[in-house]
Amino acid sequence: MTDEPPAGERARRARPSRGMRATMLGREPEVVTTGAEPPASLAEALAAIPDLEREPATGAWSEVAAPPADHDGWSGNGSAADARQTQAATSLAPAPPTQPAERAVPGLDAGEPGPNGTAVGTGARVDDGAGDGADDGGRRRRRVPAEPRSVPWYRRALFALMIVLLVVAIPLLGWVGVKLIRDSKGGTYAATSTDPTQPGYEALVEPTPTALVVQRNADGTPNGLTFVGLGNTKGGGSVMFVPLDTNVLQPLPDVDVLREAYRPVNEPAKAQADLSRYTALTLGVGFSDTISIDNAGWEELLAKLAPIEIQNPDALTLGTVPLPVGAVQLQASQIGPYLEATVPGESDLNRLNRHEVLWRAIVAELAASNDPDILPGESNAGLGRYLRGLADGSTSYQTMPVTQDVDAPTFTIREPELRASMLQAVPFPQAPIEGSRPSVRVLDGVSANPRGTGLTQPLVKAGATIAAVGNGPEFGQETTTWTYSEVADKPAAVFLRQALGGKGTIEFDADGADVADVTVVVGKDLKDQLLAQSARDATTSTTSTTTPPAGAASSVPTSGEAGFAGG
Repeated sequence: MTDEPPAGERARRARPSRGMRATMLGREPEVVTTGAEPPASLAEALAAIPDLEREPATGAWSEVAAPPADHDGWSGNGSAADARQTQAATSLAPAPPTQPAERAVPGLDAGEPGPNGTAVGTGARVDDGAGDGADDGGRRRRRVPAEPRSVPWYRRALFALMIVLLVVAIPLLGWVGVKLIRDSKGGTYAATSTDPTQPGYEALVEPTPTALVVQRNADGTPNGLTFVGLGNTKGGGSVMFVPLDTNVLQPLPDVDVLREAYRPVNEPAKAQADLSRYTALTLGVGFSDTISIDNAGWEELLAKLAPIEIQNPDALTLGTVPLPVGAVQLQASQIGPYLEATVPGESDLNRLNRHEVLWRAIVAELAASNDPDILPGESNAGLGRYLRGLADGSTSYQTMPVTQDVDAPTFTIREPELRASMLQAVPFPQAPIEGSRPSVRVLDGVSANPRGTGLTQPLVKAGATIAAVGNGPEFGQETTTWTYSEVADKPAAVFLRQALGGKGTIEFDADGADVADVTVVVGKDLKDQLLAQSARDATTSTTSTTTPPAGAASSVPTSGEAGFAGG
């Protein structure tokens, strides 16, 4: 063995001096009588023990550089007895720590930023007795972790409050969910039969597709309203031209006629929405679509279909182009100006008559075309959808049944005629505003009637919308039953029963179907009456209040048919 430490950057563990080994074993250190240095103190002895740290990459215990030669040299200096004492001291040494100790950064005090930008941890270190802050020959100083800081009281209070709120929210959210489900009228339900000839068969009804077309001037203000209703399963439909100066049925502040509902003019989106809502309330039906179109829109829509040949009823001048009475051809760029044009001193009903002439001609031209792309855009959206639908079958045209007021440009609705016309044009309406019409589930309890033929129209005329039709739970039922499942729907059941003659009984069923406000299972006491009323309404309804102009396509009224979501 040699007295020199091993070569290399890292040396093996140095053997403690004889005096330090004696101190660690609890013996009295030998008294040195020569001129050598005095024995090391306990603090010096402990400080001489190198820190044991794991290498961060491998987890192995790192070797520690040898201490300076001021502790009686290296392991080769002692005798065999010294070697045994060293082994005993080593066996009593504490085990290496399970976690790496915090490394001290030389030259930095506690709290100062280290090389990685973080502060050096605070902690006490064992003094080696020198008291001069030296690094003891390059040895790493032992760091003691600081005491953990306590959590501020307000954080604990906030955490507790959040826990309480979460606990309270659980039953509250559950109650809201149950209420939403309970109040829903848009849910589906399972019929007890898929055979239309058997009891229990039911089908959901899709509302009749409807649109309000707002014709606008070059300045954006409306100059005409056109209502369009399509047949549910077959082509064709109904077209009604609505005067803008029609008196509303329920006047509100600053709104006596429909034209006044279009405000403010500088907010066209809001103004159009208000105009659409007032028109829906006046007609008594809601709209699937509200379509706004100006002169440029007509030109783009009919670019391929034009020219449109019409029988012009009045002499007009469009810009510098005169249009005589009789057969004329309108280019796509003339469609909008033609609808906008007026004759001095004429009634607005006369202008709407020209609207009817042009609409008839457009639908007729479209019906005669074999080009599926004759109109731009998608076939199931926008005004193109409704024009295609009207061209696919029989269509009726009329101006709203009104009477012009004396010495005034306004018009008063003939309500019975309007209701009869709308009943035929929209057999399955949607409510103009939510809740304005009760929804009804109509079941035939006498015999198989999967489409509710002859039973739905009297209910629609009374002010209902039809949500579902089908067969009752059994056939041969004598008495009609009116059932509701929510207390708030009882007035609707009472009203409809009274409107249809007061026949049948009213019942409450908390487990009833939620697809409609009221379920009526028609018995023998009411069915014959409903069938007779439907037949009368079909023969006495008004289908046209204007005389078809010469050369125009004949008007064939249609009532449309139901569209069913079920079998």
